Amino acid sequence: MIAVVALKGIAGAATATYTCPYGDGLTFTSLAKLQEHVQTEHPGEKVPVSLKWS
Repeated sequence: MIAVVALKGIAGAATATYTCPYGDGLTFTSLAKLQEHVQTEHPGEKVPVSLKWS
């Protein structure tokens, strides 16, 4: 029963969203989709990158 509760907690966890930093307020379900948006809709702007801190 403990394992079932733990798995339910994981499944109900919030998913990450990525918001365009260039003022249009759009959100994306992946970093790759945000990067593609920035490259096509905001040419010349810096493309966001993800860093993993250890």
